[in-house]
Amino acid sequence: DETVKLDDIDHFIAVSDNVVDTLTMDHNVQEGKIEKIFPFVVDRVHPTIDKLMLKRSLGLENATIIGCVGYPSLIKGTDMLPQLCKNIVEKKPEFNFKILIIGGTRKNYFRIMAEMDSYKLGISDKLMFIENTETPQDYYNIFDIFLSLSREESFSLATLNAAELEIPIVCFRDCGGPTEIVTEDAAFFADYLSIEDIVFNIDYILKNPEITKLKTS
Repeated sequence: DETVKLDDIDHFIAVSDNVVDTLTMDHNVQEGKIEKIFPFVVDRVHPTIDKLMLKRSLGLENATIIGCVGYPSLIKGTDMLPQLCKNIVEKKPEFNFKILIIGGTRKNYFRIMAEMDSYKLGISDKLMFIENTETPQDYYNIFDIFLSLSREESFSLATLNAAELEIPIVCFRDCGGPTEIVTEDAAFFADYLSIEDIVFNIDYILKNPEITKLKTS
């Protein structure tokens, strides 16, 4: 059996307090074996394409863009995207928006399922997937809202990037790492797995640009 046991590991590097808690509480790792090193962004990476030009190339020059970043998966909450789109459309039928998901490939199982569900729900035009890219900063640059539906994150560099760029952040409470990066003073939190709360926060951001600016700056 080549499986590595936690007891055989002498040193752990944890990227957040959430990881420390998981190791110590769930796996009985001694805290003395754990070193915390928080990820960080050294320098802001500048966009490689004009903002309006990119929006036009995507056909999104008049849409509110809600951005998600990360490999589509269950932990990232990709399965909730069609339900979220349907909820927004039902509550705000006049709202011109697109949820842009950056990451993964067209063969990704969760992308395929999300696209199938979106088609069946009649909201295929509200989701757009962008495959893995070497210039994610171009897409951050066109986000009006940064959305994380992650059920759990050890740490979230995507959230850190969004915060640095002063993009309004919407995510779940009790999801781990992101709540260590931003607080209620700087982000908009929804109850865990509550699509209704996510929609409420998106609507609040759009209706209260001055308050949103204060929270993100």
